[in-house]
Amino acid sequence: MAQLREIELGTEQTRQARTAANDAFNQVQARYYSSGAEIARLEQAIQHAKDRQQLLEQELERLGQDLARAEDQTVADEQACASLKTEIEHLIPQHGRASGEERKAGARLLAQEAQLQTLQTALDIHGEEATQLSRAESAEGARVQHLSQSLGATRERLRGLRSDLSALASAEANR
Repeated sequence: MAQLREIELGTEQTRQARTAANDAFNQVQARYYSSGAEIARLEQAIQHAKDRQQLLEQELERLGQDLARAEDQTVADEQACASLKTEIEHLIPQHGRASGEERKAGARLLAQEAQLQTLQTALDIHGEEATQLSRAESAEGARVQHLSQSLGATRERLRGLRSDLSALASAEANR
């Protein structure tokens, strides 16, 4: 009987040890699957970060190209503006000279009534030239104003692009 109790006690201890071993196994297995899930989540997050970085680098490259084009356009606009200013500077004295000649022609017209017909024809021709110069000056003035506005808008756009580029660079640096 003592032997039977000893066997039962051994069996009970073995059962308890087996239950404890199963519990430990189940805990290890749960940690294993939990670790596997965490690894998969981290790998997915890493891949997402790599994909996002690639997209940001492509956007940064595109913005750099846009900025270079905007800078080239700004240089071209500034050159065109300088050319127009030079042309206007040449037209203003011509217009002034034409206006002076018109006044002289008017004075000669009054003084030389005998040559009225000849002078009237010359005056009409000269008046047409003055009108064309005035129209050209007005058109050039409007063109200069338009180019100035366009240049301002281009500069604003350039500032915006630079700001976007700086923000992207800061975001990239923070990663």
